[in-house]
Amino acid sequence: MEKIKIMGIFAHPDDEFGMAGTIVKAISLGIEISLVCATKGEAGKIRNEKQKLLKTMSISQIREEEYLAACNKLGVSRSFNLGLEDGNSKNWNEKKVISDIIDVIEKECPTQIFSFDMNGVNGHPDHKALAHIC
Repeated sequence: MEKIKIMGIFAHPDDEFGMAGTIVKAISLGIEISLVCATKGEAGKIRNEKQKLLKTMSISQIREEEYLAACNKLGVSRSFNLGLEDGNSKNWNEKKVISDIIDVIEKECPTQIFSFDMNGVNGHPDHKALAHIC
């Protein structure tokens, strides 16, 4: 039987929370999990005690750090970032994004891929763009 490998593809650091339960359960069953994050979250907001970090770090650095910590805590095998501009999905080069995602898929060889529904779960333009691409 083929080993199950799941890949999640999301737009922003913190979008992985939507499949956190699936990740934890899958890892408990010995399933490998890898995640692809399209952006570094630079258009996001920091609304907690980490605001003080904005004096020495960019939003994207803070969010990337949080994303990597979440991946580590959840037990994610590998994570990738496509480096797309957050909040500017209307200008993403769709052919390049598809090519970059295919490259990661070919490297990881997942048996299942999870991403957003066609409405991007909450209608966010970046989520919807990625759902269309995936």
